[in-house]
Amino acid sequence: MQTLPAELCGRIFEFACIDGGHTGCALALVSKHIRAVARKSRFHSVALINESPRRFREFVALYERECDPAKGDKPRIQHLLV
Repeated sequence: MQTLPAELCGRIFEFACIDGGHTGCALALVSKHIRAVARKSRFHSVALINESPRRFREFVALYERECDPAKGDKPRIQHLLV
């Protein structure tokens, strides 16, 4: 994976992160490099079905941390199911 250009990995991750958030979470745990490359597409598709208010607040806090301007481009939520 480290030999592929980051732009190509990013496009692959965009297509992979359409399952409600499971793949984005898994990619974030692989390595610091993969986490950084997947950052923009990690929240592409998010499903918060039957989640408790506490879990919803945790998600919002996580997303706000990821939107920190010091980290670069802000991740986008393209599809949100609540």
